[in-house]
Amino acid sequence: MGHGYHGPSALCNVGRRSLTPALPPRPESEYPKERRSSDAAAVSQILDTRAAKLTEDSGKARARPSRPWRKSQDEVRSEVEAAEKILLEGAASAAAAGIDAKALRAFFLAQDTLEGSSIKGQQREEVQIALDHLRQAATNAAIPEETNGALQAALKALSSAGLQVCTSHPRQDVCHQVLPALLLGGWAALGKDCGELRKRHVTHVVSIISADQRRLPEFIRGHLHIHSFDSEDAAQKLGERFPEICRFIDAARNEPRGVVYVHCGAGISRAPTATASYVMWKFGVPAAVAIRLIRAARPCIRPNVGFARELRQWEQRMHDVEGYASGAGSLRIG
Repeated sequence: MGHGYHGPSALCNVGRRSLTPALPPRPESEYPKERRSSDAAAVSQILDTRAAKLTEDSGKARARPSRPWRKSQDEVRSEVEAAEKILLEGAASAAAAGIDAKALRAFFLAQDTLEGSSIKGQQREEVQIALDHLRQAATNAAIPEETNGALQAALKALSSAGLQVCTSHPRQDVCHQVLPALLLGGWAALGKDCGELRKRHVTHVVSIISADQRRLPEFIRGHLHIHSFDSEDAAQKLGERFPEICRFIDAARNEPRGVVYVHCGAGISRAPTATASYVMWKFGVPAAVAIRLIRAARPCIRPNVGFARELRQWEQRMHDVEGYASGAGSLRIG
């Protein structure tokens, strides 16, 4: 009799949820009067707050987030002039005047090309002599005609040896080469599974963005993620990370076949600022020279005035960071 009928109590215990009728909503009148009054007051306060906010917003223009790539030509010109004025204040102007940043960048790229080649003997010596002349002209306040002549002679010597150096900067490129093993650009280069970075043999990435850190492909051996907005009041926090940025980039470039890509959203303000901090520290040059060198590779850069001030302050602090001016020996300025 184990499977027989066990009475109505057993039936009620089977599928209780499906057999129990749903309770109708509790009438509002059954709630305590005090609670009804409190709830109504809370709702009224929320509605009043929203109405006041809408009225306030309708009477003024909504503040736009900083988007450097959306600025008008007049805004861009004004921002560049303001930043340039900061970069060239005081003794910085004299320090920057003796260096042709564009020619200096060409020297770095040409020297790297020669060192990576298999050319030997007299031909190599002739190319090196031409490069030494270019370095001297770029760093010793030579007149423009002399510097340009030295640049053309160096490129000709390289070409005669079967070597080519690309110093141009195609505008359609999503990233540009600032120095050997150091690239700069925007977020776009990380699209399509970082195909652009793979093509350029990038091994390390510095991301200076307001978004969370993303996972990169396995061929990226190191990733430094710095949370930063593109605004003047974010400059100090970014400046506090300059030593870390310099150490990361330098260590990556010193690895076998190490190539670093530094990026922000558009590659216009934050990433160029971080890259400039490294160029300054590595070669012991002022901020104005670093920015001009980077602009020779990527003409669209324009760090905001807050970042420009932070780079000027970095001129005084970078001496205390281990490894300062470790690349200055290749310049032999003076």
